[in-house]
Amino acid sequence: VRYFPRSPALYLGGGSSLGECKWSNKHVGLSVLYKLKEKAKVVKWKNDSRKEYYILFSKSGFSEELIEASQKDSSIILSDF
Repeated sequence: VRYFPRSPALYLGGGSSLGECKWSNKHVGLSVLYKLKEKAKVVKWKNDSRKEYYILFSKSGFSEELIEASQKDSSIILSDF
């Protein structure tokens, strides 16, 4: 899990940040990431050239699968409260 003490935009270098925040007692899993990626497809801005970053915030943490995915893919950023 990566933590950003300041706004994530400071670290993204001009990319597109798309986020989801879950205030639940359940871990956030891969399905939330997949849904966020689907939502990103409707954003019409530099679609051919932008670098997308998916930022997920969770009150209760993340599933092991999502943590593993974030460790393999630097465009997935996780933060818990």
